[in-house]
Amino acid sequence: MFSTLAGEACNRIGRLTPDGVLDFDFNGGTDDYVYSVAQQPDGKTLVGGIFSTLGGVSRQTVGRVSNPQAALQFFSVAEDGTKLEWLRSGSGPEFVHAAFELSTDGISFTPLGFGERITGGWELNGLSLPIGQNFFIRGRAYSISGLGSGSHSLYEAVWHIYLSPPPLYLYLPMILK
Repeated sequence: MFSTLAGEACNRIGRLTPDGVLDFDFNGGTDDYVYSVAQQPDGKTLVGGIFSTLGGVSRQTVGRVSNPQAALQFFSVAEDGTKLEWLRSGSGPEFVHAAFELSTDGISFTPLGFGERITGGWELNGLSLPIGQNFFIRGRAYSISGLGSGSHSLYEAVWHIYLSPPPLYLYLPMILK
């Protein structure tokens, strides 16, 4: 319901950069109310409301705004299986929280815990992940957007992991003559 954002002209929908400046690459102004906003995993933004134009294009009540920047993510597990990180950057949505689960068959998952917020993503420590066998980690994250926090989205990613066991060294006795 606004007409300015970060001191710039912006009608009812806009996006800020991490520095709090209006992102001019996001062309999403509308001619009437926006009631719901959801970001897709690829960074595109879905918008719903009672508008008839979105970003200067005729759109009746629903539309999608593209983003020139990709939504990127990176997942890593410590070699000893004690820590995992889910890093995200680019135009993807910001998460309120992230939870992680483990599976050895890719079907049944058991909770590992909620991640802790770190710069650029989420981290979970104190794990004892299986070494020397295939397993799956599922990350699920929740984001909120829209009028009065009325739009909610669940994001899910599954990674197939194999942690190599440490090398075994064979020591042979030396025979001296």
